[in-house]
Amino acid sequence: VQAGAAPVAAENADSGSVSFSTDRQLMLDLDRANKYIADERFADAVVMLEAILRHPTDHFFKPDNEKNYYRSLKSEARRILGSLPDDGREQFELHFASTAERLLKESLAQGDLTKLSETARVYFHTPSGFEATWLFGRSCLDHGQPIAAAMNFQLLLETPAARDLYEPGLSPLLALAWWRGGQTERALGVLQQLRERSPAGFRWNNEQVAWHAPTDDAN
Repeated sequence: VQAGAAPVAAENADSGSVSFSTDRQLMLDLDRANKYIADERFADAVVMLEAILRHPTDHFFKPDNEKNYYRSLKSEARRILGSLPDDGREQFELHFASTAERLLKESLAQGDLTKLSETARVYFHTPSGFEATWLFGRSCLDHGQPIAAAMNFQLLLETPAARDLYEPGLSPLLALAWWRGGQTERALGVLQQLRERSPAGFRWNNEQVAWHAPTDDAN
C-alpha cells in the first residue's frame, strides 16, 4: 500500500487513475450539480458530486477556455462541496455519513490504507472523513512521507469544522510535517498563526506548552 495516496489540494490531480482526456458525462454531471446548487436543490447536488468522487478515473478540464490551465474534476467536486452553505453540507452528511463511517471502520479493522485514503478523499466533508484524513496524515508522517502528511493536515486546518475538532494539536503536527519535508517557512508560518490564536500557549500531549521565544528565532 502506498501511504502517499493522500487527499490533495484543489488544483492537483486525485490519486489513483488519472486521464488528461475529458469525460463528457462527468462534465455534464458537474454542470448539473452546479445548476442544482444554484436552485438550492442540495440533496440532488451532493449525490451527483459524490458519484464524481467515487468514479475510478479522475479527469482534467479547462475552467476557462481562454486560458491554458487545467483542473482535476474530482478536486473541483471537493472544492464545490467545501463551498456549500450549511444546508448543503448537512445534506452531504445526511446522505453519506453512515457510508463514510462504515468504510472507516473497515479500513481500520483490515489495516487497509488504500480504503482509509479513499474514505478521506470521497467523504472528507463528514466526521468520519475528517478522522480518516487525520489518521492517514499520521500514517504518512510515521512512514517518512511528510509532504503527504502536511497536505492532509493542511486540508483539516483549512476546514473550520475539522479545525475545531483537531486543534490545538493539529497545527504543531502540521508544522512538524512541513519542517520534516524541508518546508521551513511554511512550518514557521503555521506556528506563527497558532501563536497569534493562542498567545498563552497550547495543549500538547495533555500538557500546556508555553511560547518561550519568538517563532522567527525557531530552528
